Amino acid sequence: MSKNQFTPLPADRQGEKLAQYLPQGRAWENKFNPDSVLGKLLDALGQGKYRVEVAVELLSIEADINKTVLLIDDWEKSVGIPDDCFDNSGTLEERRRNVLFKLRRIEVSTEQDFIDIAAFYGVAVRITPGDINGGFPLLFQIAFYDSATTAKYTMIVDLPGVQEVFPITYPIPFSAGVNGLIECLFLKHKPSNTQMFFRYGLIDDEGNLLPPPAAGLLGSQYDGTDFQKRGDLIGNADGKEYLVSFFLQLEGTETSAVQHIWSSDDERFRITRTASKHIQVSAKNAAGTVILDQDSTGTTVEVDGTWHHILVSGDMAVAGSGKIVIDGVDVTTETTFTDDTIDYTRIEYAIGGTVAGGDKLTGSLSELYVNFAENLDLLIPGNVSKFRTPDNKPVILGTFGELPTGTPPIVYAPNGDASHNPGTGGNFTTTGALLPVPGPGV
Repeated sequence: MSKNQFTPLPADRQGEKLAQYLPQGRAWENKFNPDSVLGKLLDALGQGKYRVEVAVELLSIEADINKTVLLIDDWEKSVGIPDDCFDNSGTLEERRRNVLFKLRRIEVSTEQDFIDIAAFYGVAVRITPGDINGGFPLLFQIAFYDSATTAKYTMIVDLPGVQEVFPITYPIPFSAGVNGLIECLFLKHKPSNTQMFFRYGLIDDEGNLLPPPAAGLLGSQYDGTDFQKRGDLIGNADGKEYLVSFFLQLEGTETSAVQHIWSSDDERFRITRTASKHIQVSAKNAAGTVILDQDSTGTTVEVDGTWHHILVSGDMAVAGSGKIVIDGVDVTTETTFTDDTIDYTRIEYAIGGTVAGGDKLTGSLSELYVNFAENLDLLIPGNVSKFRTPDNKPVILGTFGELPTGTPPIVYAPNGDASHNPGTGGNFTTTGALLPVPGPGV
């Protein structure tokens, strides 16, 4: 009876497979007898051959990075893992994916290249150049930059979720969070002359911008001993327009002292609560001559623990355009309004006091918005409603304060603390310690 040469044989019958290759005849008649000496020899040789065949088949699988199991360590060594960003931890699938990334040998030169890196790991990112237009006004916050030149070589990367690890330590196990891995890979592949900053909480998992949080949930308390200051504002320029909005809550004991809310050296543009409890706006030209002096003479802002909305705007080239609006009501009394240029480019600016630390504010600020490049006609109710609701609550101004006019202002401090300024003018430094308080939006 002949054997079926096409029937797969198990490991313990590999001798039969070899026997089929031997010739016929009396010398070979025991080749299919597993108990014969020849049968046992063929069985031993067959099992060895079978093991080799199985090993070859396994090696053919291991040669595919998408299927490798036994040789994953060797694959990692061949592409230089571990390194600054990758170690040998994580699931088998994650380790295979890391090897695949290294095999791509990415040449990164455009924003899309970075987006593709993140997409490889299933993460949607948004990348914004520091200087979109190559000049001012920038359509993106430059609070991180010390100059416009620096901004040109900066990339801001928005990632979904929250930052898992800070400070980041390398190498990062994949299991420590994919965002940390993305940060490491971006920093490793970025051009050497480019700086990169990472932000969280502004986009969803698909890379879409999230709506800004509710406005005015927090304020910052200036208790009469602390204030904020910085050098000249980044991108600042002399001009004739101004638009300033903030919520103010006065606390403590009534005082006859002047309290500075916003000021510069030589008080070239300042907003104060006067000894008479009025809100006063004043400005000077480059020669130090007062060209703007307005006061809420008929309306006082009391120490009553209540949030009040203050909105001022004007264009020095347009007579009658300067207005002070408190809690939605025009309360302007004008003493001086001269068609001239306000000397905005100064050495220092301060919030909650003078630049020398005098006339400090005893109260809280929220939703501070300062714009030295634009104005709004405050006689138009719709323009006032860009900052306050009819019940005197703050309106969402946008992540960077861009919604009222379409561009970010030079200073925007949603919680009244400009140590992180999403506007374009740079961060302020705090002298003392501002305390968070419930804001006007609560």
